[in-house]
Amino acid sequence: MGAFHPAYVTMTSGPQPIAYVSSELVHTLTLCPLRVWHDSWVWQGVESPFSSRRREQSHSARVGTAIHKCIEIVISKKSSTLEEAWSIACDQLALSGPDPKNSPNAYRSFLRLKKKLPSLLELIESRSGGSPEIQEKRMASKDGLFRGQPDIVIKKPLATIIDHKSGSVLVDDQTNSKYVHQLLFYAYLVEESLSLDVNDAWLFSLIDGLIQIDVSAGVRNPFIAKARKLIQSFNDALPEAKSGQPSEEACKWCPHTNKCDFFWEDLALREATDFNTYQMLEGTSIGMPEHAKNNNSALFIAVDGGTFFGKTTISFVPSELTKPVMSGSRVRISHLRKNQKTTSTFSWVSGKSTLSVL
Repeated sequence: MGAFHPAYVTMTSGPQPIAYVSSELVHTLTLCPLRVWHDSWVWQGVESPFSSRRREQSHSARVGTAIHKCIEIVISKKSSTLEEAWSIACDQLALSGPDPKNSPNAYRSFLRLKKKLPSLLELIESRSGGSPEIQEKRMASKDGLFRGQPDIVIKKPLATIIDHKSGSVLVDDQTNSKYVHQLLFYAYLVEESLSLDVNDAWLFSLIDGLIQIDVSAGVRNPFIAKARKLIQSFNDALPEAKSGQPSEEACKWCPHTNKCDFFWEDLALREATDFNTYQMLEGTSIGMPEHAKNNNSALFIAVDGGTFFGKTTISFVPSELTKPVMSGSRVRISHLRKNQKTTSTFSWVSGKSTLSVL
């Protein structure tokens, strides 16, 4: 069965109503309901025939998970040193995949944790009175619509939530709205699940340190009310899709850009020459793909839309993804890199680029 978001009710093939939401889904719904509509689509027995994408596990994401586990081990006092906690966390993850310690950014991330961790432990100490009652478990609102798991909840004497991130939480010196929404969401879950009014919330970033976020009822309640309205509006509109709302934040990591006409129209209106450092091309295949022995192929495209215009060659495309491409096929290819040696050729980026035959 094709993969689909577990927050959608599975009935028949097609876009599905939202049954419950995570903080990430609420944020995405705020940015672009059309992306949520595409995410909710369920196909009977097959993946969407529209697009193919090769996904690989990110080194940075795996290190981030190791950092998360390491902090858990330190707080629970299951190790005597930070180095021991880091070794335990990485060894646990190595049982199911590559060892995070071998990732390029692993040592740098560990050094950042070593530098920043004392401030986190000091915050926990100050909020818990020296005897923390810390809870990390999945929570849900009373009606089951909102569900999630905060990283750290200190129940008393001062109710506090803390969420830790291995990367930066700032965008142009302002806290990323995604993480602000996440803590507002978690504060509501704690209120609903534990009957605690949380007014103390923090982000802990290996890059930026501790950042306090206002999650008081005056901010939290309007956010939750808006989320409920967005969910209801989305469900009421089904099976029709809500309009797309193209923006760099909404479209940056969206896997549906190739099938989103709103996105491509926005690129044309802005006369964009790149998108978040990537290239997005729409055009007609010139001849058949050229296959190499290394299971990669080259595509020759007459580009008439996106961030470049003219004839171009796209290299290192996985051959398995080029099978639907024929001479004269209309294609959209997203998240390509422009080759530095020549401005008119592009390269496939493994794990990011997407090819669709229209």
